[in-house]
Amino acid sequence: MTIRQVEGGKDIDFQDEVLAFEGVPRNKEKELAVEAVTQDEEAETVSIILESPVSPGKTFTLGLQPGRNPKTPGVYLFRVTAFPAGENPYSLDLGVGRLHFYRNGISLLY
Repeated sequence: MTIRQVEGGKDIDFQDEVLAFEGVPRNKEKELAVEAVTQDEEAETVSIILESPVSPGKTFTLGLQPGRNPKTPGVYLFRVTAFPAGENPYSLDLGVGRLHFYRNGISLLY
């Protein structure tokens, strides 16, 4: 998967630790092992490679943590792209996720 910031007041740098599991935060089913996490500052992307592919039809969650929240409040948009396992996979655009940072705190992703 790749996550690319497409809008926001400041670029957000994420930590290399990623939480990955099947299910949703309130119902974690199975932990997923992360093989690699890389960041490309020029392209403003974070790439996450899982050790095993997620089965079709399964819901899974990736948790990224910023080095720190941005000082500039506002809406930050991130394009999410998935790549299936195998040789020369075609990317699948999963849409845009949104984080809203407030002056006094954190945000919501939806």
